[in-house]
Amino acid sequence: MQGVREGKNLIPLPPLLSLALFVHFKVTATLEERIIRENKGLAAIAAHSIEERLKSDVELGRAYATRPYLLTGVKRGDKKEMDSHLKILIDNSHTIERVFITNPKGVQLSSYPYTPETIGKDFSARDWYKGVSKNWTSYVSEFYMRMAQPQRYLFSIAVPMRLE
Repeated sequence: MQGVREGKNLIPLPPLLSLALFVHFKVTATLEERIIRENKGLAAIAAHSIEERLKSDVELGRAYATRPYLLTGVKRGDKKEMDSHLKILIDNSHTIERVFITNPKGVQLSSYPYTPETIGKDFSARDWYKGVSKNWTSYVSEFYMRMAQPQRYLFSIAVPMRLE
């Protein structure tokens, strides 16, 4: 008799287990949806911020590319004048860490910080050179491995200079 009474007080395990699993998966799915939705919002904010920063850096490059003394220095091949302008650009930017000038054929004339191993190198095969040369407009490149030390992946903002 005692075994029968114990059996009446037992809750059948399969329905309880099924209910627990249903609640677990439903709660998990709801949380995942919420996290994904919130992450999409954060990603959109981050993308907008990056896009605005890139636009700002492109405009800064365009402004520098029209500096009369810099243009005169490039025309004369005055490395000291070019280096001076490049240093000022880097010193006044929070995002640009390296800048250089090439001739119309893609050969590097000047760089800041100065890297002797890149001066005189032909960069005409690079994405940024091809992009800016195509329509002679500003171009943001694909990521590539930098030649100068320390080597790491980066992208370039290429801005044409008009030397007419």
